[in-house]
Amino acid sequence: MSCTGLVAKDSSEHAIGIRTIRNDYIPLVGAIEALACIQAVNMGAEIRLRDLTVKGNARKICKKLQANKPDRSLIMAYVVDLKEIRKSFQTCKFNYTPRSRNKVAHILARKTLKDERYTYLGTEILE
Repeated sequence: MSCTGLVAKDSSEHAIGIRTIRNDYIPLVGAIEALACIQAVNMGAEIRLRDLTVKGNARKICKKLQANKPDRSLIMAYVVDLKEIRKSFQTCKFNYTPRSRNKVAHILARKTLKDERYTYLGTEILE
């Protein structure tokens, strides 16, 4: 089991949405960060962002998503899905960021795993 903590921010770095998602079944260890990217992109689409930058602490996933060549790894299906989903945005980037710079998302995820409570705050609450 794992948990994804997502924090959506605007261009001024103000939080516009927060969500935690508990993942009960993860088939591969490497799939956790890929799944987190999919969940972040889906959240961006739900709150109707045109431009999206997903920041995560999985350098390998970010490199796979930036590469123009086909992925042949065990998480290929996630990578292909992400490359297709990101076409719905005007711009969609995947950038590596160290965990120390993404503390809020990690705190949310840990708290959700510990308390088994979910967080979902829509944009109307945070504006």
